[in-house]
Amino acid sequence: MAEKLAPPVTSNLTPNTFLGLYREIATAQREIEAATGRKRAILKRAKGAGVDLDALALMQRLANLEPEDAEMRLRNLVRYSHWADMQIGAQADLFGATDDQHPNDKARGEHLEFQADDAGYRAGYAGDAIDTNPHQAGTPVFDRWRQGWHNGQAALVAKMAAAGDDDEKPGAGEAKPKDDKPKIAKVQTGRRKTGAENRAGL
Repeated sequence: MAEKLAPPVTSNLTPNTFLGLYREIATAQREIEAATGRKRAILKRAKGAGVDLDALALMQRLANLEPEDAEMRLRNLVRYSHWADMQIGAQADLFGATDDQHPNDKARGEHLEFQADDAGYRAGYAGDAIDTNPHQAGTPVFDRWRQGWHNGQAALVAKMAAAGDDDEKPGAGEAKPKDDKPKIAKVQTGRRKTGAENRAGL
Protein backbone atom coordinates (compact mmCIF):
# COMPACT_ATOMS: atom_id res chain seq x y z
CA MET A 1 0.00 0.00 0.00
CA ALA A 2 1.42 3.33 -1.01
CA GLU A 3 2.37 5.65 1.84
CA LYS A 4 0.18 8.70 2.08
CA LEU A 5 1.86 12.07 1.98
CA ALA A 6 1.45 14.29 4.99
CA PRO A 7 -1.01 17.11 4.43
CA PRO A 8 0.59 20.47 3.70
CA VAL A 9 1.20 22.69 6.69
CA THR A 10 -1.13 25.64 6.63
CA SER A 11 -0.08 29.05 7.90
CA ASN A 12 -0.65 32.72 7.34
CA LEU A 13 2.60 32.97 5.38
CA THR A 14 2.23 34.94 2.17
CA PRO A 15 4.58 34.93 -0.82
CA ASN A 16 5.50 38.55 -0.13
CA THR A 17 6.42 37.79 3.49
CA PHE A 18 8.42 34.72 2.45
CA LEU A 19 10.39 36.61 -0.19
CA GLY A 20 11.15 39.43 2.25
CA LEU A 21 12.42 36.98 4.88
CA TYR A 22 14.39 35.09 2.24
CA ARG A 23 16.17 38.29 1.24
CA GLU A 24 16.94 39.13 4.88
CA ILE A 25 18.39 35.66 5.47
CA ALA A 26 20.48 35.82 2.30
CA THR A 27 21.78 39.27 3.24
CA ALA A 28 22.67 38.11 6.75
CA GLN A 29 24.51 35.11 5.29
CA ARG A 30 26.51 37.39 2.99
CA GLU A 31 27.46 39.53 5.99
CA ILE A 32 28.61 36.43 7.87
CA GLU A 33 30.71 35.31 4.90
CA ALA A 34 32.21 38.80 4.53
CA ALA A 35 33.05 38.94 8.23
CA THR A 36 34.61 35.47 8.04
CA GLY A 37 36.73 36.60 5.10
CA ARG A 38 37.90 39.70 6.98
CA LYS A 39 38.79 37.59 9.99
CA ARG A 40 40.82 35.19 7.86
CA ALA A 41 42.68 38.11 6.30
CA ILE A 42 43.47 39.56 9.73
CA LEU A 43 44.68 36.18 11.00
CA LYS A 44 46.91 35.89 7.95
CA ARG A 45 48.41 39.31 8.68
CA ALA A 46 48.85 38.35 12.32
CA LYS A 47 50.67 35.17 11.36
CA GLY A 48 52.90 37.15 9.02
CA ALA A 49 53.70 39.53 11.87
CA GLY A 50 54.88 36.60 13.99
CA VAL A 51 51.77 35.92 16.08
CA ASP A 52 51.43 32.34 17.31
CA LEU A 53 47.83 31.72 16.23
CA ASP A 54 47.40 28.68 18.47
CA ALA A 55 48.54 30.68 21.48
CA LEU A 56 46.22 33.50 20.43
CA ALA A 57 43.29 31.09 20.24
CA LEU A 58 44.13 29.81 23.74
CA MET A 59 44.30 33.37 25.05
CA GLN A 60 40.91 34.15 23.50
CA ARG A 61 39.38 31.09 25.15
CA LEU A 62 40.79 32.20 28.51
CA ALA A 63 39.46 35.72 27.92
CA ASN A 64 35.94 34.29 27.73
CA LEU A 65 36.26 32.84 31.23
CA GLU A 66 35.92 34.55 34.57
CA PRO A 67 39.38 35.68 35.81
CA GLU A 68 39.48 33.08 38.59
CA ASP A 69 38.50 30.31 36.17
CA ALA A 70 41.15 31.41 33.66
CA GLU A 71 43.78 31.46 36.40
CA MET A 72 42.75 27.98 37.52
CA ARG A 73 42.99 26.74 33.94
CA LEU A 74 46.54 28.07 33.63
CA ARG A 75 47.56 26.66 37.00
CA ASN A 76 46.25 23.25 36.00
CA LEU A 77 48.07 23.47 32.67
CA VAL A 78 51.40 24.08 34.42
CA ARG A 79 50.67 21.45 37.09
CA TYR A 80 49.74 18.76 34.59
CA SER A 81 52.79 19.60 32.50
CA HIS A 82 55.01 19.16 35.55
CA TRP A 83 53.37 15.82 36.28
CA ALA A 84 54.21 14.80 32.73
CA ASP A 85 57.79 16.04 33.25
CA MET A 86 57.34 18.73 30.59
CA GLN A 87 58.43 21.55 32.93
CA ILE A 88 56.33 24.17 31.15
CA GLY A 89 56.61 27.46 32.98
CA ALA A 90 59.47 26.30 35.18
CA GLN A 91 61.57 29.26 34.04
CA ALA A 92 59.77 32.56 33.43
CA ASP A 93 62.34 33.84 30.94
CA LEU A 94 62.45 30.58 28.98
CA PHE A 95 59.83 31.91 26.54
CA GLY A 96 61.22 35.40 26.23
CA ALA A 97 58.44 36.85 28.37
CA THR A 98 60.81 39.01 30.37
CA ASP A 99 59.85 42.17 32.21
CA ASP A 100 61.48 44.42 29.61
CA GLN A 101 58.79 43.51 27.08
CA HIS A 102 55.89 45.92 27.49
CA PRO A 103 53.57 47.75 25.09
CA ASN A 104 54.12 51.48 24.84
CA ASP A 105 51.71 53.94 26.46
CA LYS A 106 49.69 54.49 23.29
CA ALA A 107 49.20 50.78 22.61
CA ARG A 108 48.41 50.15 26.26
CA GLY A 109 45.83 52.94 26.34
CA GLU A 110 44.14 51.71 23.17
CA HIS A 111 43.94 48.20 24.59
CA LEU A 112 42.50 49.40 27.90
CA GLU A 113 39.80 51.26 25.99
CA PHE A 114 39.09 48.16 23.91
CA GLN A 115 38.81 46.06 27.08
CA ALA A 116 36.43 48.58 28.62
CA ASP A 117 34.27 48.58 25.48
CA ASP A 118 34.21 44.77 25.40
CA ALA A 119 33.35 44.52 29.11
CA GLY A 120 30.57 47.09 28.67
CA TYR A 121 29.20 45.14 25.70
CA ARG A 122 29.12 41.92 27.71
CA ALA A 123 27.42 43.69 30.62
CA GLY A 124 24.79 45.23 28.35
CA TYR A 125 24.19 41.94 26.57
CA ALA A 126 23.81 40.19 29.94
CA GLY A 127 21.16 42.74 30.98
CA ASP A 128 23.26 44.34 33.72
CA ALA A 129 22.50 47.92 34.73
CA ILE A 130 24.49 50.74 33.19
CA ASP A 131 25.50 51.95 36.66
CA THR A 132 27.67 48.85 37.08
CA ASN A 133 30.31 50.70 35.06
CA PRO A 134 33.44 50.16 37.20
CA HIS A 135 35.40 53.08 35.76
CA GLN A 136 35.74 56.66 36.95
CA ALA A 137 33.25 59.01 35.31
CA GLY A 138 34.83 61.40 32.82
CA THR A 139 37.62 59.04 31.79
CA PRO A 140 38.00 57.53 28.29
CA VAL A 141 37.51 54.01 29.64
CA PHE A 142 34.29 55.07 31.37
CA ASP A 143 32.93 56.40 28.07
CA ARG A 144 34.05 53.33 26.11
CA TRP A 145 32.44 50.99 28.66
CA ARG A 146 29.22 52.96 28.40
CA GLN A 147 29.33 52.87 24.59
CA GLY A 148 29.91 49.11 24.70
CA TRP A 149 26.97 48.71 27.12
CA HIS A 150 24.60 50.44 24.69
CA ASN A 151 25.85 48.23 21.85
CA GLY A 152 25.35 45.14 24.01
CA GLN A 153 21.82 46.24 24.87
CA ALA A 154 21.06 46.76 21.18
CA ALA A 155 22.33 43.26 20.41
CA LEU A 156 20.24 41.83 23.27
CA VAL A 157 17.08 43.55 22.05
CA ALA A 158 17.74 42.31 18.51
CA LYS A 159 18.23 38.76 19.78
CA MET A 160 15.03 38.86 21.81
CA ALA A 161 13.09 40.26 18.88
CA ALA A 162 14.43 37.52 16.61
CA ALA A 163 13.56 34.83 19.15
CA GLY A 164 10.07 36.24 19.57
CA ASP A 165 10.11 35.39 23.28
CA ASP A 166 7.32 37.57 24.67
CA ASP A 167 7.91 36.34 28.22
CA GLU A 168 11.42 37.82 28.35
CA LYS A 169 10.83 40.94 26.29
CA PRO A 170 11.34 44.20 28.20
CA GLY A 171 8.36 46.30 29.11
CA ALA A 172 7.05 49.24 27.16
CA GLY A 173 9.63 51.92 26.62
CA GLU A 174 12.52 49.71 27.73
CA ALA A 175 13.58 48.29 24.37
CA LYS A 176 15.44 51.38 23.26
CA PRO A 177 19.23 50.76 23.25
CA LYS A 178 19.90 54.23 24.65
CA ASP A 179 17.73 53.70 27.72
CA ASP A 180 20.00 53.69 30.78
CA LYS A 181 17.89 51.11 32.59
CA PRO A 182 18.59 47.36 32.35
CA LYS A 183 16.29 45.51 30.01
CA ILE A 184 16.18 42.31 32.10
CA ALA A 185 15.89 42.46 35.86
CA LYS A 186 18.95 41.10 37.63
CA VAL A 187 20.66 41.50 40.96
CA GLN A 188 22.84 44.53 40.35
CA THR A 189 26.37 44.69 41.63
CA GLY A 190 29.27 47.04 41.11
CA ARG A 191 29.82 50.79 41.38
CA ARG A 192 26.76 52.92 41.94
CA LYS A 193 26.45 56.41 40.54
CA THR A 194 27.32 59.25 42.85
CA GLY A 195 24.94 62.10 43.57
CA ALA A 196 26.90 64.36 41.25
CA GLU A 197 26.62 61.83 38.43
CA ASN A 198 22.88 61.47 39.01
CA ARG A 199 22.44 65.23 38.85
CA ALA A 200 24.51 65.35 35.66
CA GLY A 201 22.32 62.66 34.10
CA LEU A 202 25.20 60.16 33.71
